Amino acid sequence: MKLNKVGEGNTAELYAVSNERIRKVFKTHVPIEMIMKEYLIGKSIEAIDVKTPKIYTLFCSDSERYIEMEFIQGTDFLHDFTVTSSESFIAQLAELQLTVHRQTVKSVPSLYEVIQDKLGMLPADMKQQGEDLFSQVISHPSSSSHLLHGDFHPQNILKTSTNDLVVIDWNDATSGPPIADVARTLLLMRTAGDDLLTDETRVRICRLYYTIYTSKSIIRLSELENWIRLCALLRTQEQLSLKEIDCLLKLVNKEDLLRFFFESKEK
Repeated sequence: MKLNKVGEGNTAELYAVSNERIRKVFKTHVPIEMIMKEYLIGKSIEAIDVKTPKIYTLFCSDSERYIEMEFIQGTDFLHDFTVTSSESFIAQLAELQLTVHRQTVKSVPSLYEVIQDKLGMLPADMKQQGEDLFSQVISHPSSSSHLLHGDFHPQNILKTSTNDLVVIDWNDATSGPPIADVARTLLLMRTAGDDLLTDETRVRICRLYYTIYTSKSIIRLSELENWIRLCALLRTQEQLSLKEIDCLLKLVNKEDLLRFFFESKEK
């Protein structure tokens, strides 16, 4: 039976099996260990107090490897964003991330172990700086048993016809301190994507997001700065344009980094 292709990413193609099920067919370069990890994480988070796609089947053969999961019919949450409605939009986003961070899932990897693995893969000229930043962020005692999404942003949230928000793409989920997840989200809000949003709007979004999140959970600005630097350094190893990588490297060494996120308009 020929399936209808509904999407494609760097690692997989998506096919509709039915109105309720979707098949994620992995490309040949994706290691089986990565596929197994994604399947196990997906299964482990099904019971949390956040809506996520149900995971049904893992299939692996010499010719094909896929995961079948619940087909969430919806649009990515970014479609709800307008400058005039930004406060309501950001409030929903922050509340949802807070709910994620209130969960505990023992079977996901430790964030600290994942970071150490990533540091080992950095180019030699970045590795020492990465290790120094890592030493600084772990020097502050904080709870490391919270569920972290690892790539929390509006395009990894689907809004259904019944207005439910479903969090997808849990491949990078770990257990660790929420401040690390917040740092990654702020970094994406401030720097990722196209140039449709002005610097002024991005700063306002970051400031509003931080204000709403920290009204219900304690995150210290003094600790946040180095987490953002570390997230920026590690993100340079993702599949990004040279322009984006250059921007991230400048942020790693930027003085008054938090002003870039919360106070000033870059020129």
